[in-house]
Amino acid sequence: MCKPKNRVFCPFAGKPKMLFETERKAQRFLEYNAGDIDGGELLRPYYCVCCGGWHLTHRKPSYWYDKQIKAVVRGYRKNKK
Repeated sequence: MCKPKNRVFCPFAGKPKMLFETERKAQRFLEYNAGDIDGGELLRPYYCVCCGGWHLTHRKPSYWYDKQIKAVVRGYRKNKK
């Protein structure tokens, strides 16, 4: 795996993270690179309200946080149409 060029500093996480435009792009990155990343098989994409894009994490989903994120994503998709 080459060094990703899509790294940005995420104020919410307090560190640089890869930023993907869509959940699908984050998932495809995992499909192709999970074997090259320590613990890559445990990664999952999540939407970051602060950055307005998708990051990857090892953390288990939080019900409250995921519920809020899904509402934001639904609103975005509805307004985009």
